[in-house]
Amino acid sequence: MSIITLTSDWGTHDYFAGALKGRLLSKIPDAQIVDISHDIPAHNVVYASYVFGNTYKHFPKGTIHLVTVQASVEHSKNEPEKNISDYLAVEMDGHFFIVSNSGLISLLTNGVIPKIVRLQFPKKNYTKHYFNELADVISVLYKSNDVASLGEYTDDFLQATLLNPIVEPSVIRGTVVYIDRFGNLVTNIERQLFEEVRSQRRFIISLRKHEYDINALSEWYDDVVEGEKVAMFNAADKLEIGLNKGIANKLFGLKIGDTIRIDFYDNESSKIDY
Repeated sequence: MSIITLTSDWGTHDYFAGALKGRLLSKIPDAQIVDISHDIPAHNVVYASYVFGNTYKHFPKGTIHLVTVQASVEHSKNEPEKNISDYLAVEMDGHFFIVSNSGLISLLTNGVIPKIVRLQFPKKNYTKHYFNELADVISVLYKSNDVASLGEYTDDFLQATLLNPIVEPSVIRGTVVYIDRFGNLVTNIERQLFEEVRSQRRFIISLRKHEYDINALSEWYDDVVEGEKVAMFNAADKLEIGLNKGIANKLFGLKIGDTIRIDFYDNESSKIDY
């Protein structure tokens, strides 16, 4: 029995996820279907890359992953010759992916070009036959375990890039890239970068107001009392800001795309220029 995972921005209010599962089970009765998430914000490829990218590696090799999140109209204007309704079949890290040609796969590869086949579904009655087309492709891949069974390899696919932190000798300016259901703020600042710039120095993480400043790292939320702010590196090694038993994004007034600043200084008497 093989595993098929589903990640989408469809939500659970509509019939889409259920209809696709029905088509998949009709074609592959012994498949084990696992929902990763259907709550990705609409057309948010970066958000999808964080959720999916930190999930798929925990599944067994040979798992087939379907990600249907498509780029927004604004994003697609960057490369008008690309058809964002196209899909890609990808083999990477021992896993198989069927993903929309939205730039998502380039956010997962770390510069390594995997085996990619370009899939183009017929334009006629696209919506009507959408679930059948996806189920047919996954069924072929399920039986063959080879993306080459779906077409010829290509390097022609939409590329996307992530915002990187701005780094100075004593400052890192990062960005909030994800907010979880508890209101915790995940940034694009990785542990390795933080430690390299820190170089054993003291630091202050600035969150809009000085009373929200954080000058220590914790291992987990319970390291501080309830209602207290906390900074830690999460399981994905990203700097995460939160409140123990609180809702950090509302208290701090921060949203996705906002800046998180970290200042490093050499001794306790140093003054930080805000």
